[in-house]
Amino acid sequence: METLQRAQIRDFHDPTFVAMDPRKLLEILSDGRWHSPNSLREALGCDARLLDDWLAQLQSYDLEIRRDSRQGISLPLGLSLLESRQVLQGLSSAFRESIAHLELPLVVDSTNTRAMEWLRSGNAGRALFLAEKQRSGRGRRGRVWISPMARNLTMSLVWPVAGITQAQEGFSLVVALSLVECLRAMGLQGSEMLRVKWPNDVWLGDAKLAGILLELHGGSAGPHHVVIGIGVNVHMPEKALADIEQPVTDLYSQGNRQLDRNQLVTAILNSLERNLETLQTEGFDGFRQQWQRLDVFHDRQVEVLGDGQQFVGTVRGVNASGALILETDNGERHVSGGEIAPTVRSLRQQSKLMGQD
Repeated sequence: METLQRAQIRDFHDPTFVAMDPRKLLEILSDGRWHSPNSLREALGCDARLLDDWLAQLQSYDLEIRRDSRQGISLPLGLSLLESRQVLQGLSSAFRESIAHLELPLVVDSTNTRAMEWLRSGNAGRALFLAEKQRSGRGRRGRVWISPMARNLTMSLVWPVAGITQAQEGFSLVVALSLVECLRAMGLQGSEMLRVKWPNDVWLGDAKLAGILLELHGGSAGPHHVVIGIGVNVHMPEKALADIEQPVTDLYSQGNRQLDRNQLVTAILNSLERNLETLQTEGFDGFRQQWQRLDVFHDRQVEVLGDGQQFVGTVRGVNASGALILETDNGERHVSGGEIAPTVRSLRQQSKLMGQD
Protein backbone atom coordinates (compact mmCIF):
# COMPACT_ATOMS: atom_id res chain seq x y z
CA MET A 1 0.00 0.00 0.00
CA GLU A 2 1.45 3.34 -1.05
CA THR A 3 0.67 5.22 2.17
CA LEU A 4 2.26 2.51 4.30
CA GLN A 5 5.46 2.82 2.32
CA ARG A 6 5.45 6.60 2.56
CA ALA A 7 5.23 6.68 6.37
CA GLN A 8 8.52 6.10 8.15
CA ILE A 9 7.81 2.85 10.00
CA ARG A 10 10.32 1.43 12.46
CA ASP A 11 8.57 -1.46 14.20
CA PHE A 12 11.51 -3.90 14.15
CA HIS A 13 9.63 -6.47 12.05
CA ASP A 14 12.36 -6.24 9.43
CA PRO A 15 14.69 -9.29 9.58
CA THR A 16 17.72 -6.99 9.71
CA PHE A 17 16.72 -6.07 13.26
CA VAL A 18 16.61 -9.69 14.54
CA ALA A 19 20.18 -9.61 15.81
CA MET A 20 19.50 -6.65 18.08
CA ASP A 21 15.94 -7.16 19.27
CA PRO A 22 14.06 -10.20 20.66
CA ARG A 23 10.73 -9.16 19.16
CA LYS A 24 10.65 -11.98 16.60
CA LEU A 25 11.10 -14.52 19.40
CA LEU A 26 8.31 -12.84 21.35
CA GLU A 27 6.06 -12.99 18.30
CA ILE A 28 6.55 -16.75 18.06
CA LEU A 29 5.97 -17.34 21.77
CA SER A 30 2.95 -15.04 21.87
CA ASP A 31 0.65 -17.91 20.81
CA GLY A 32 1.07 -19.45 24.29
CA ARG A 33 2.04 -22.87 22.89
CA TRP A 34 5.10 -25.02 23.49
CA HIS A 35 7.97 -24.64 21.01
CA SER A 36 11.06 -26.80 20.83
CA PRO A 37 14.43 -25.03 21.11
CA ASN A 38 15.41 -26.44 17.71
CA SER A 39 12.34 -25.00 15.98
CA LEU A 40 12.97 -21.61 17.61
CA ARG A 41 16.62 -21.53 16.57
CA GLU A 42 15.67 -22.50 13.04
CA ALA A 43 12.94 -19.84 12.80
CA LEU A 44 15.22 -17.15 14.21
CA GLY A 45 18.42 -18.20 12.46
CA CYS A 46 20.37 -18.09 15.71
CA ASP A 47 22.48 -20.40 17.85
CA ALA A 48 21.66 -21.76 21.33
CA ARG A 49 23.62 -19.03 23.12
CA LEU A 50 21.81 -16.18 21.39
CA LEU A 51 18.45 -17.87 22.01
CA ASP A 52 19.28 -18.10 25.72
CA ASP A 53 20.27 -14.43 25.74
CA TRP A 54 16.95 -13.42 24.18
CA LEU A 55 14.98 -15.59 26.61
CA ALA A 56 16.81 -14.00 29.52
CA GLN A 57 16.06 -10.57 28.10
CA LEU A 58 12.34 -11.38 27.87
CA GLN A 59 12.38 -12.63 31.45
CA SER A 60 13.96 -9.35 32.53
CA TYR A 61 10.77 -7.69 31.26
CA ASP A 62 8.82 -9.73 33.88
CA LEU A 63 7.51 -12.20 31.32
CA GLU A 64 6.99 -15.74 32.59
CA ILE A 65 9.01 -17.95 30.25
CA ARG A 66 8.56 -21.68 30.92
CA ARG A 67 11.14 -24.29 29.91
CA ASP A 68 10.46 -28.01 29.98
CA SER A 69 12.94 -30.68 28.91
CA ARG A 70 10.28 -32.59 26.98
CA GLN A 71 7.78 -29.95 25.86
CA GLY A 72 10.14 -27.08 25.12
CA ILE A 73 9.66 -23.35 25.74
CA SER A 74 6.43 -21.39 26.16
CA LEU A 75 4.91 -18.13 27.30
CA PRO A 76 1.89 -19.59 29.14
CA LEU A 77 -0.53 -16.69 28.99
CA GLY A 78 0.33 -15.66 25.44
CA LEU A 79 0.36 -12.09 24.19
CA SER A 80 -1.38 -9.91 21.61
CA LEU A 81 1.35 -7.76 20.09
CA LEU A 82 0.94 -4.42 18.37
CA GLU A 83 1.55 -4.27 14.63
CA SER A 84 2.10 -0.94 12.91
CA ARG A 85 0.47 -1.91 9.62
CA GLN A 86 -2.70 -3.07 11.35
CA VAL A 87 -2.88 0.23 13.19
CA LEU A 88 -2.43 2.30 10.03
CA GLN A 89 -4.88 0.26 7.98
CA GLY A 90 -7.63 0.91 10.54
CA LEU A 91 -7.33 4.70 10.28
CA SER A 92 -9.30 6.92 7.99
CA SER A 93 -7.41 7.40 4.72
CA ALA A 94 -6.90 11.13 5.34
CA PHE A 95 -5.53 10.54 8.83
CA ARG A 96 -3.27 7.71 7.65
CA GLU A 97 -1.79 9.89 4.91
CA SER A 98 -1.19 12.73 7.38
CA ILE A 99 1.11 10.66 9.62
CA ALA A 100 4.67 11.61 8.77
CA HIS A 101 6.40 9.22 11.15
CA LEU A 102 5.57 6.09 13.15
CA GLU A 103 7.72 4.13 15.59
CA LEU A 104 6.98 0.83 17.33
CA PRO A 105 10.00 -0.57 19.19
CA LEU A 106 9.62 -3.37 21.68
CA VAL A 107 10.94 -1.29 24.58
CA VAL A 108 11.45 2.45 24.98
CA ASP A 109 12.24 4.71 27.93
CA SER A 110 9.08 6.75 27.33
CA THR A 111 6.98 7.32 24.22
CA ASN A 112 6.54 10.98 25.21
CA THR A 113 10.29 11.38 25.61
CA ARG A 114 10.89 9.80 22.22
CA ALA A 115 8.28 12.07 20.62
CA MET A 116 9.90 15.17 22.13
CA GLU A 117 13.31 14.02 20.87
CA TRP A 118 11.85 13.67 17.38
CA LEU A 119 10.50 17.21 17.51
CA ARG A 120 13.75 18.64 18.91
CA SER A 121 15.56 17.10 15.95
CA GLY A 122 13.74 19.55 13.70
CA ASN A 123 10.85 17.35 12.59
CA ALA A 124 7.26 18.55 12.33
CA GLY A 125 3.79 17.23 11.62
CA ARG A 126 1.71 14.38 12.97
CA ALA A 127 3.64 11.42 14.31
CA LEU A 128 2.80 8.31 16.33
CA PHE A 129 5.01 6.60 18.90
CA LEU A 130 4.01 3.23 20.36
CA ALA A 131 5.86 0.69 22.51
CA GLU A 132 5.15 -2.67 24.08
CA LYS A 133 6.93 -1.57 27.26
CA GLN A 134 8.20 1.68 28.76
CA ARG A 135 11.19 1.59 31.08
CA SER A 136 10.54 5.09 32.43
CA GLY A 137 6.91 5.86 31.65
CA ARG A 138 5.82 9.21 33.01
CA GLY A 139 2.53 10.31 34.47
CA ARG A 140 1.42 13.72 35.70
CA ARG A 141 3.59 15.57 38.23
CA GLY A 142 6.55 13.26 37.82
CA ARG A 143 4.77 10.05 38.73
CA VAL A 144 5.88 6.75 37.23
CA TRP A 145 3.48 5.06 34.79
CA ILE A 146 3.80 1.30 35.29
CA SER A 147 3.84 -0.52 31.97
CA PRO A 148 4.06 -4.36 31.92
CA MET A 149 5.30 -5.87 28.66
CA ALA A 150 2.62 -6.05 25.95
CA ARG A 151 -0.27 -6.00 28.43
CA ASN A 152 -1.46 -2.42 28.33
CA LEU A 153 -1.37 0.42 25.83
CA THR A 154 1.25 3.17 25.87
CA MET A 155 1.33 5.65 23.02
CA SER A 156 2.14 9.24 22.14
CA LEU A 157 0.59 11.21 19.30
CA VAL A 158 2.31 14.37 18.05
CA TRP A 159 -0.37 16.87 17.06
CA PRO A 160 0.39 20.25 15.41
CA VAL A 161 -1.50 23.27 16.81
CA ALA A 162 -1.76 26.88 15.70
CA GLY A 163 -0.48 28.31 18.98
CA ILE A 164 -0.06 27.93 22.73
CA THR A 165 -3.62 29.03 23.51
CA GLN A 166 -5.10 26.36 21.29
CA ALA A 167 -3.03 23.74 23.14
CA GLN A 168 -4.41 24.84 26.50
CA GLU A 169 -8.12 25.55 26.27
CA GLY A 170 -9.91 22.26 26.87
CA PHE A 171 -7.33 20.19 25.00
CA SER A 172 -6.66 17.63 27.74
CA LEU A 173 -10.37 17.33 28.53
CA VAL A 174 -11.20 16.54 24.90
CA VAL A 175 -8.52 13.84 24.86
CA ALA A 176 -10.14 12.20 27.89
CA LEU A 177 -13.60 12.46 26.31
CA SER A 178 -12.23 10.88 23.14
CA LEU A 179 -11.06 7.85 25.11
CA VAL A 180 -14.47 7.39 26.68
CA GLU A 181 -16.18 7.84 23.32
CA CYS A 182 -14.10 5.19 21.54
CA LEU A 183 -14.29 2.64 24.37
CA ARG A 184 -18.08 2.94 24.40
CA ALA A 185 -18.29 2.77 20.62
CA MET A 186 -16.33 -0.49 20.74
CA GLY A 187 -19.07 -1.92 22.95
CA LEU A 188 -16.64 -3.01 25.67
CA GLN A 189 -18.05 -4.54 28.81
CA GLY A 190 -18.13 -2.07 31.69
CA SER A 191 -17.96 0.95 29.38
CA GLU A 192 -21.22 2.30 30.82
CA MET A 193 -19.27 2.97 34.04
CA LEU A 194 -16.64 5.15 32.33
CA ARG A 195 -16.16 8.61 33.83
CA VAL A 196 -13.68 11.48 33.50
CA LYS A 197 -11.69 13.27 36.18
CA TRP A 198 -10.48 16.82 35.62
CA PRO A 199 -8.30 17.59 33.86
CA ASN A 200 -7.56 14.42 31.92
CA ASP A 201 -7.97 11.05 33.63
CA VAL A 202 -10.43 8.34 32.67
CA TRP A 203 -12.01 6.29 35.44
CA LEU A 204 -13.98 3.08 35.29
CA GLY A 205 -16.23 2.98 38.33
CA ASP A 206 -14.17 4.19 41.29
CA ALA A 207 -10.73 3.38 39.89
CA LYS A 208 -8.39 4.84 37.30
CA LEU A 209 -8.38 3.17 33.88
CA ALA A 210 -6.35 5.59 31.76
CA GLY A 211 -4.08 8.58 32.16
CA ILE A 212 -3.03 11.36 29.84
CA LEU A 213 0.14 13.47 29.81
CA LEU A 214 0.32 16.49 27.50
CA GLU A 215 3.57 18.28 26.67
CA LEU A 216 3.89 21.39 24.52
CA HIS A 217 6.77 21.85 22.09
CA GLY A 218 7.54 25.10 20.27
CA GLY A 219 8.95 28.54 20.86
CA SER A 220 7.12 31.84 20.66
CA ALA A 221 7.46 31.91 16.88
CA GLY A 222 6.33 28.27 16.41
CA PRO A 223 5.67 25.82 14.96
CA HIS A 224 3.80 24.37 17.92
CA HIS A 225 3.00 20.75 18.64
CA VAL A 226 1.30 18.95 21.50
CA VAL A 227 2.65 15.54 22.47
CA ILE A 228 -0.37 13.56 23.68
CA GLY A 229 0.79 10.72 25.91
CA ILE A 230 -1.87 8.10 26.65
CA GLY A 231 -1.72 5.05 28.90
CA VAL A 232 -4.65 2.62 29.06
CA ASN A 233 -4.76 -0.33 31.44
CA VAL A 234 -5.80 -3.25 29.26
CA HIS A 235 -4.60 -6.22 31.32
CA MET A 236 -2.68 -5.40 34.51
CA PRO A 237 -1.00 -8.41 36.17
CA GLU A 238 -1.59 -8.75 39.91
CA LYS A 239 2.08 -8.03 40.62
CA ALA A 240 1.86 -4.70 38.79
CA LEU A 241 -1.36 -3.74 40.57
CA ALA A 242 0.35 -4.26 43.93
CA ASP A 243 2.97 -1.63 43.02
CA ILE A 244 0.42 1.15 42.40
CA GLU A 245 -0.61 3.34 45.32
CA GLN A 246 -4.01 4.46 44.02
CA PRO A 247 -7.11 2.47 43.02
CA VAL A 248 -6.70 1.28 39.42
CA THR A 249 -8.55 -1.09 37.16
CA ASP A 250 -8.24 -2.54 33.66
CA LEU A 251 -10.44 -3.62 30.76
CA TYR A 252 -9.58 -7.30 31.22
CA SER A 253 -11.16 -7.44 34.69
CA GLN A 254 -14.45 -6.21 33.21
CA GLY A 255 -14.67 -9.29 30.99
CA ASN A 256 -12.89 -7.93 27.89
CA ARG A 257 -10.61 -10.96 27.59
CA GLN A 258 -10.23 -11.01 23.78
CA LEU A 259 -9.58 -7.32 23.19
CA ASP A 260 -7.27 -6.64 20.23
CA ARG A 261 -4.94 -3.81 21.24
CA ASN A 262 -4.37 -2.89 17.58
CA GLN A 263 -8.09 -2.20 17.21
CA LEU A 264 -7.98 -0.20 20.44
CA VAL A 265 -5.15 2.00 19.15
CA THR A 266 -7.03 2.59 15.90
CA ALA A 267 -10.28 3.45 17.70
CA ILE A 268 -8.49 5.92 19.99
CA LEU A 269 -6.68 7.62 17.10
CA ASN A 270 -9.81 7.99 14.97
CA SER A 271 -11.71 9.43 17.93
CA LEU A 272 -8.87 11.85 18.70
CA GLU A 273 -8.65 13.04 15.11
CA ARG A 274 -12.37 13.72 14.90
CA ASN A 275 -12.64 15.54 18.23
CA LEU A 276 -9.38 17.49 18.11
CA GLU A 277 -10.21 18.84 14.67
CA THR A 278 -13.61 19.93 16.03
CA LEU A 279 -11.87 21.55 19.00
CA GLN A 280 -9.53 23.47 16.70
CA THR A 281 -12.34 24.84 14.54
CA GLU A 282 -15.16 25.30 17.07
CA GLY A 283 -13.52 25.53 20.49
CA PHE A 284 -14.23 23.64 23.69
CA ASP A 285 -17.69 25.01 24.48
CA GLY A 286 -19.45 22.29 22.46
CA PHE A 287 -17.83 19.61 24.65
CA ARG A 288 -18.83 21.12 28.01
CA GLN A 289 -22.12 19.30 28.54
CA GLN A 290 -20.59 15.96 27.64
CA TRP A 291 -17.78 16.55 30.14
CA GLN A 292 -20.15 17.52 32.93
CA ARG A 293 -22.33 14.44 32.35
CA LEU A 294 -19.27 12.21 32.76
CA ASP A 295 -17.45 14.12 35.52
CA VAL A 296 -16.85 11.66 38.38
CA PHE A 297 -16.55 14.51 40.92
CA HIS A 298 -19.40 16.73 39.76
CA ASP A 299 -21.16 18.30 42.79
CA ARG A 300 -18.64 16.64 45.11
CA GLN A 301 -16.28 18.35 47.50
CA VAL A 302 -12.64 18.16 46.48
CA GLU A 303 -9.31 19.80 47.10
CA VAL A 304 -7.37 21.23 44.19
CA LEU A 305 -3.57 21.23 44.26
CA GLY A 306 -1.40 22.99 41.73
CA ASP A 307 0.63 26.06 40.88
CA GLY A 308 1.59 26.45 44.54
CA GLN A 309 -2.03 26.82 45.63
CA GLN A 310 -4.59 24.70 47.42
CA PHE A 311 -8.36 25.18 47.33
CA VAL A 312 -11.23 23.25 48.86
CA GLY A 313 -14.64 23.46 47.29
CA THR A 314 -17.44 21.77 45.37
CA VAL A 315 -17.04 20.97 41.68
CA ARG A 316 -19.63 22.80 39.54
CA GLY A 317 -18.38 21.83 36.10
CA VAL A 318 -15.96 23.51 33.71
CA ASN A 319 -16.11 26.79 31.82
CA ALA A 320 -15.85 27.40 28.08
CA SER A 321 -12.04 27.20 28.28
CA GLY A 322 -12.00 23.92 30.21
CA ALA A 323 -11.09 25.49 33.55
CA LEU A 324 -12.55 23.85 36.65
CA ILE A 325 -15.41 25.75 38.29
CA LEU A 326 -14.99 25.39 42.04
CA GLU A 327 -17.52 26.72 44.55
CA THR A 328 -15.60 27.68 47.68
CA ASP A 329 -16.40 29.45 50.95
CA ASN A 330 -14.92 32.58 49.39
CA GLY A 331 -16.94 32.41 46.20
CA GLU A 332 -16.57 30.79 42.80
CA ARG A 333 -13.08 30.13 41.44
CA HIS A 334 -12.02 29.06 37.97
CA VAL A 335 -8.90 26.88 38.18
CA SER A 336 -6.89 26.37 34.99
CA GLY A 337 -4.07 24.14 36.24
CA GLY A 338 -3.57 21.45 38.83
CA GLU A 339 -5.37 18.28 39.83
CA ILE A 340 -8.16 17.36 42.18
CA ALA A 341 -8.71 14.74 44.85
CA PRO A 342 -11.56 14.16 47.31
CA THR A 343 -10.96 15.83 50.66
CA VAL A 344 -10.66 13.71 53.78
CA ARG A 345 -13.95 15.11 55.04
CA SER A 346 -15.70 14.26 51.80
CA LEU A 347 -14.41 10.68 51.83
CA ARG A 348 -15.48 10.20 55.45
CA GLN A 349 -18.96 11.50 54.70
CA GLN A 350 -19.30 9.07 51.79
CA SER A 351 -18.03 6.17 53.92
CA LYS A 352 -20.64 6.90 56.61
CA LEU A 353 -23.40 6.90 54.02
CA MET A 354 -22.13 3.53 52.82
CA GLY A 355 -21.84 2.17 56.36
CA GLN A 356 -18.07 1.80 56.13
CA ASP A 357 -16.94 4.14 58.91
